[in-house]
Amino acid sequence: MKIDINKLLGYARGLENAKILVVGDLALDEMVYGDTERISREAPVLILRHTHTNLILGAASNAAHNVATINHGKVGVVGIVGDDYQANDLRSAFEKAGVDCSALVVDKTRKTVTKTRISGSCFQSITQQIVRIDRQSSEPISEEIENEIVSKLDKVIPEYDAVILSDYHIGTLTDKVIRKTIDMCSKLGKKVIVDG
Repeated sequence: MKIDINKLLGYARGLENAKILVVGDLALDEMVYGDTERISREAPVLILRHTHTNLILGAASNAAHNVATINHGKVGVVGIVGDDYQANDLRSAFEKAGVDCSALVVDKTRKTVTKTRISGSCFQSITQQIVRIDRQSSEPISEEIENEIVSKLDKVIPEYDAVILSDYHIGTLTDKVIRKTIDMCSKLGKKVIVDG
């Protein structure tokens, strides 16, 4: 199949001022870097001297970030965060990316999904990942939180031209949330895109 580049570029330009809402499993990728110094005397593990940390939008958050990089319109998210410092880091990353995160739902029983990758390097080698630590709740969301998400959708979907449903199998996109999104978008004549 031959791709018409001009047609593709036309589609991309058409997105420049669109209002896009991403609904789904939000996450933060925390990248921690350090230089190796020595082996610990306490255990056979490397000791790293911290050099820097990068906070990157991951999972459905990354979908919102990607849209925001090509879009001069409005980009927003609906999803769940915990009541923890990672939620504040996620909000800061959204704000830095120009993504409206005012419709986040706080669930005090869950952790903000965070994947921490610790990487080290030394003068004679490249940087390599040593370990990854995942903070994530695996139980289904409660009916109360599900209803709160649906309530947020009622308020914000009318403000957008299209909705991206971004599923990473973490629990935000329940049948009820998906049905609500599709029903509202159908009723209001808005597009729904699935990213899973």
